[in-house]
Amino acid sequence: MFGVALASAIHMCLRWVITLVLFKLDEDLEKSDIPLTHPDSFKDLGKMAIIGWETFLVKVMGWWAFDVFT
Repeated sequence: MFGVALASAIHMCLRWVITLVLFKLDEDLEKSDIPLTHPDSFKDLGKMAIIGWETFLVKVMGWWAFDVFT
């Protein structure tokens, strides 16, 4: 189980580093970045929370179905 956690952590950190590097190297991407202090950062946050909750439930049901049928 430790290997899965380590691989997931490395993958998450590398994705962050690659995204950061790409944002710094490409001027168009850097212009499209919205900081957390910008008012648009929290626009439609309720809708995003609902979508996140539904996605979470789909994943849990998938895990449950995998556990039941195997």
